[in-house]
Amino acid sequence: MSAHPRRPRATSPHSLGGRRSRTSSGRHRDDRRGDDSRPARPAGRLRSLFGVRSVAGQVLLFQVIVVVLTVAAALVALVLQARNDSTRAARLRSLDIAQTLAQAPGTVSAMTGPDPTAVLQPLTERIRHDTGVDLVVVYSPEGVRYTHPDPAQIGQTIPGPPEPPREPVTRTIDTTQGLSVVSTVRATDADGTAVGSVAVGITVSKVAGMASQQMPILLGAAAGALAVCAGGTVLVSRRLLRQTHGL
Repeated sequence: MSAHPRRPRATSPHSLGGRRSRTSSGRHRDDRRGDDSRPARPAGRLRSLFGVRSVAGQVLLFQVIVVVLTVAAALVALVLQARNDSTRAARLRSLDIAQTLAQAPGTVSAMTGPDPTAVLQPLTERIRHDTGVDLVVVYSPEGVRYTHPDPAQIGQTIPGPPEPPREPVTRTIDTTQGLSVVSTVRATDADGTAVGSVAVGITVSKVAGMASQQMPILLGAAAGALAVCAGGTVLVSRRLLRQTHGL
């Protein structure tokens, strides 16, 4: 009996397609697994960090607001303190110059001499230029000016009370040079009799300029403090974001 050779089985196209589809679907599943296993992108973490819906984002926003308000309040306080310091310095400076001039022997002798203006006007102008003040006025017990930065004002009566003050006084008043911090000191002879007054003034605009010279330092310090605090706040919020797994 003869043996017939066996014919190879025909492969159906449908079966090949099924194998291919299963192979392709397996690859797709592997690709999806590979995509899911990739670490989160930095942009996604930043969006989570700055998103106000997350706990870390809310904490970051709250801390930034607190830091900005704190730095702004500190800056305002420093500016006001700088202005107060400048005003205090102007008061002390004008008072020191007025007392020194009023107590100088040459001042009293010139005020009681025949021509006080001829002696005192060059002296007061030199003092004004050397010290940087805006006003050095010497006037009689009746309020008549012996000296003034504007020569046209010499011989005129001062607008305020003419009587020499019993004690040195410093006020912020309107003058011919504008609103000024003025210190007034009485000048007395050897017997203690008042022979006139010495007034030294610094304008408020110059006082404000003295304060504004400190503004770059104050602004730089505030900007540095804000940058340091903001950087620390971001680092804390990023740590919180990791610990809360992006909540």
